[in-house]
Amino acid sequence: MSLTAEAESAGAILAGAGIRATVDTACGELPGDVETVRATMLREGVTNVLRHSRAEHREITAERTAAGVRLTLVKDGVDGCGDAWLDSKISGGSGIGNLTSRAHAVNGRLVAGARADGWFELTAEVEILAAAVAA
Repeated sequence: MSLTAEAESAGAILAGAGIRATVDTACGELPGDVETVRATMLREGVTNVLRHSRAEHREITAERTAAGVRLTLVKDGVDGCGDAWLDSKISGGSGIGNLTSRAHAVNGRLVAGARADGWFELTAEVEILAAAVAA
């Protein structure tokens, strides 16, 4: 799966649903397993917006860090999934649990929850060298 292709698709799908989206995923070439995990996370995040919230705005960014890459999905319209829900689903086989498992598979980490400003943020980080060692 390609992060760039998923980002383009996400922008079109969100626009078609009337959700204003800012998409910036220009972070360069990534190892294949990291690229697949990032693309899957993006797809799952967009699916979440369409199924479970009344979001009007969405920000999607992927950026290089000193050690790896960070993917961040931010939306308004928090859908009632508070911290207790996230804690109870963190090891499950779908949604946040699935994304957490995928991040761990490439020695990454995932953090998700409501921010103080009322927006929901999901951030996944992977250290490129750690991901290569895990493969």
